[in-house]
Amino acid sequence: TYFSRVTTELTSHFARLGSKLRELDAAEKLRVLHDFYRAGQETEFRFDLVDSMRKGHCFQDAICPDSFEFERGTFRMGERYGRVLFLRD
Repeated sequence: TYFSRVTTELTSHFARLGSKLRELDAAEKLRVLHDFYRAGQETEFRFDLVDSMRKGHCFQDAICPDSFEFERGTFRMGERYGRVLFLRD
């Protein structure tokens, strides 16, 4: 009930902005995460959610980056670097 209500509200808010909203299914959501974490490998996304569930496999191996390294003040995912900043007060 909650998610249906939120979807309806967001759809109407986006419509007022002149945009359309389309809900993604699980496989589409996994593709978005794959494309973010594995930049440059977008065409290599191969994942069958039903087959993986049947086999007891986890989606993380198909989605998550191969490496995630932490250095002083930064982190590295494959060839991409990042840094997290925050304010305390």
